[in-house]
Amino acid sequence: MTIFCKAMLVFALVKILFIWNTSLTLVSYYEFATPGSLIGKIIFLPSVLANDHLNLIYIAFMAVLIILVILPWNYISGILFFWIIFNLYRLNIPVMNGSDNVQLVLAGCMVFMTVRPYIKHSILSDLQATSFNAAVILAQLIVVCIYFISGWDKLVTESWRTGEAIAMIAQREQQVGVWGSAIVENALVNGMLSWTTIIFELAFAILIWFRRFRFPLLIMGVMFHLIIAFTLTLYDFSFVMIASYFIFLTDEDYTKMIRNLSVFA
Repeated sequence: MTIFCKAMLVFALVKILFIWNTSLTLVSYYEFATPGSLIGKIIFLPSVLANDHLNLIYIAFMAVLIILVILPWNYISGILFFWIIFNLYRLNIPVMNGSDNVQLVLAGCMVFMTVRPYIKHSILSDLQATSFNAAVILAQLIVVCIYFISGWDKLVTESWRTGEAIAMIAQREQQVGVWGSAIVENALVNGMLSWTTIIFELAFAILIWFRRFRFPLLIMGVMFHLIIAFTLTLYDFSFVMIASYFIFLTDEDYTKMIRNLSVFA
């Protein structure tokens, strides 16, 4: 789970870099009011300070995230990360999208994805292990539900079954990717990409729970999201979903991956 947490940290770092200029524009149009309660002031402190010092707040966010990437993951790391993501979300609500929603809910789960420091008391250690396992399962279910709901919605939507939805998405984007124009103009490619999306999303929700299908499915998912990213320029959603894949891999899976890679070294 440590690799999953680190991947989400790196994604947050990149996200800040790309949203920085947009955030500067947003804070010039509105001011975040200071909450009346002490708890509210603590929770929203970065958002309040960002009214006049957004650059300093973002520099501080990036510094903390870099430190969290380097240090072992623990409860403090999880709380700090969720605090940063929550305030980023609050500061940029007008331009938030699906990737930010995914990042926020997964950051909430990550608070409990730690066994450090290990609690020796028997009851408390059991509670720690239970909360860890519950957080991991919840994060996995969130990712699975995203795919299933998205896939089912596309399946029952005529424009997705005909491929017209792909063309409409590409046309709606201000800047399509390298192959964007080909997608808009080619009905056959639209249909193939549409049904590939539907089948993959529905299959992922079922097959990801079976070990024999997990690696091939995750590899297909990486390729799928890279294609989506570079054809429709949906970079942030594609990359947060790729980062979320690490939640499905166990320590045994990572050991097996390293062993297989060492064969080619």
